[in-house]
Amino acid sequence: HGDSSGSFIVLEGRLTEEVGARPVGGELHCSGIATHHRPGSQRTFGSSYLHKVTNNDVEPAVSLHLYSPALTQMNEYVEVDGLLEAVYLQRVGQHW
Repeated sequence: HGDSSGSFIVLEGRLTEEVGARPVGGELHCSGIATHHRPGSQRTFGSSYLHKVTNNDVEPAVSLHLYSPALTQMNEYVEVDGLLEAVYLQRVGQHW
């Protein structure tokens, strides 16, 4: 989420949130923590929070996401040997 903090709430369906951790030393380790969010479930996070939110169910899901300051970039990561590596940076106005 770049420099933005945010919050999301599940309105319909179910979402899975996988959380990455940023330990001291700067390496991004996969935490292995997954949380299932149902309607009414909410998560608020700071700008250094790293997560992946997906719909793993066959039923549709609807969620509302809010960011401050306004969202201007998104980072994409891949897992390599238990570590997360940044592979792509999307910027508003260039990629969406």
